[in-house]
Order: sequence, then structure tokens, then C-alpha cells
Amino acid sequence: GGAEQQEAGMRSLFVDLTNEEADEGLKACARQHCEKTEELYKILQVPTCALASVAHGSNDIANSIGPLAAVWMVYSTGEVSDTAQLPVWLLLFGAVALNIGLITYGHNIMRALGTKFIYHSPSRGFCIQLSSMFTVLLFSKMGVPVSTTHCICGMNPFPSQ
Repeated sequence: GGAEQQEAGMRSLFVDLTNEEADEGLKACARQHCEKTEELYKILQVPTCALASVAHGSNDIANSIGPLAAVWMVYSTGEVSDTAQLPVWLLLFGAVALNIGLITYGHNIMRALGTKFIYHSPSRGFCIQLSSMFTVLLFSKMGVPVSTTHCICGMNPFPSQ
């Protein structure tokens, strides 16, 4: 009955990508590293993943809310200026919208980038996350809008590396 429907709904909401097989051609081209090294990088990926999430969230919320904030400012004040006080609900709206997008379609992006675009191992993932995180934070600090996804794609090493 109801419990089975709820469990089926949860399975369709969350997609397990850990069992996804990388394209064998990509895997064959990539340099293989020592298993102990890869295990160490699995541990190191936890903090870089958390920091990359902060960078991704702060950057993408700002990029997506910027146009809406400009419309809100003109609507609420009748003026256009370089700076505006944003209501908290507007930022929360952006955060909720970003999370809905990640929950509903994010697994497709992760699958494409993680198993079809290039072979990813924990050491490669660590380097990609760390370098894209620094890039996004640097450009965010400078006030330049950048695409986090494009930074991650650009940080991917060549398949033969």
C-alpha cells in the first residue's frame, strides 16, 4: 500500500550513481593509480566536496537571483541602482530552486560528467573539485559571474592523464 508507494517515490527521487560504469574506452585510456592512493583521495574528497558546495551555492545563487533582484528592486523602489538590499525570502527562493534542480535533474549532469565525459577516479575528482572551487571563489570575490559547471568541465584533465 502506502509504504510501498512512498518507497518507490523515494527511489525515483534519489539516484545512486555509485554503481554507474564508466565508459570502458575512457577507463582504458586513463592512467591507473595505486589503490592505496585512491583510497586516500576518497578521504580528501570530503572536505573539498564541502568547500566546492559552498562555492557552487554562493556563486550560482548570486547568478540566478541577480536578474530577479533587479526586477524586485525596480518594482519595490521604482529606481535602478548599483546596489540593493535583498529580502531574505528572495535568497531562500533561489536556494530552494537550486536544490529542486539538483534533486530532479542533477543526477543526469553527474552521470554525464562522471562516467561519460571522462573517467573519474578519486584523485582526479579531488583535483577537479579543488581547482574549480578556487576558481569559482576567486571570480565570485572579484564580482565576476562564472558558471560552476563550466569551471568543473574545464578543470577535467585529458583522458590519457
